[in-house]
Amino acid sequence: MILHPTKQRAKHKAWLFVTLLVWFSFVLGATTSAARQDIEYQIKAAFIYNFAKFVEWPVGAFPDADSALELCIFGDDPFGPVIDQIVQDRTVQGRPIIVQREADTTSLSSCHLLFVGPVGTEELAHIVQLTGGTSVLTVGEADWFVDAGGMIRLFVEGGKVRFEVNADAAERAQLKVSSQLLKLARSVRR
Repeated sequence: MILHPTKQRAKHKAWLFVTLLVWFSFVLGATTSAARQDIEYQIKAAFIYNFAKFVEWPVGAFPDADSALELCIFGDDPFGPVIDQIVQDRTVQGRPIIVQREADTTSLSSCHLLFVGPVGTEELAHIVQLTGGTSVLTVGEADWFVDAGGMIRLFVEGGKVRFEVNADAAERAQLKVSSQLLKLARSVRR
């Protein structure tokens, strides 16, 4: 059976993502606690970049065909320069990626992918409200992140970085999450 080139690329991307997941998880489990946090956020930064590759934004989410994908970090930035290095000179769906660090909530709706650092439940509810009705893919780490309306939660379990997806929240934002990404999720909430 010969696959269409688009399907071949999608299968190749999924295989590469799974391979990176396994390799990064092995590295995380084999390090000391001092280095573990640095490596954990290197892995999480790679996950975030890969999430962008497996999500499709609606046409109206970008001002024009050449607009960059804005990856925003709200609150404390656990990544430092690592996330900038990971996305440097790379594209997602033909768009360059710009990393923005946001100190307040006034411009979050212009983001395409938003990582929410440690915030309280009220602040997260406010962020979900502000980004509601927009096509902003929200990613966070809090245990209650997806329950509060966030879309993807990253967490460490058994020395491995894992994630769960709130598919309903993504659908409400008119984001198409690849079925291949959903298969890799620890859990998918609908």
